[in-house]
Amino acid sequence: MTTIELDEDDRGREVRARAGDRLVVRIPEQGGTGYTWFVESIPTGSATVVDEVEIPAGLQPGGSAIRHLEIALGDAGGPVTLFKRREWEPADRVAGDFSVVVVVDGT
Repeated sequence: MTTIELDEDDRGREVRARAGDRLVVRIPEQGGTGYTWFVESIPTGSATVVDEVEIPAGLQPGGSAIRHLEIALGDAGGPVTLFKRREWEPADRVAGDFSVVVVVDGT
């Protein structure tokens, strides 16, 4: 198993992996404004194993925390898509997006 680390600079990238690899996404969010990241899609047969907010030591009000998402990849590729939005607003009202396309190589 390989761990593939991604951040906001990887937006739009194609990621090559193998079944069983872990995809780790860390992107900033400011939950105090109401805008948080929501998982829209992951490849079929994959599973989200971590979806949490990491709060850096000394975070000041209004500062950015980090959305930490880990996906255990299955044997199918596809998009990983996240949208940044306010939970109480319509789902199509987004303030940002993050996506990569996962290509799962044969074993």
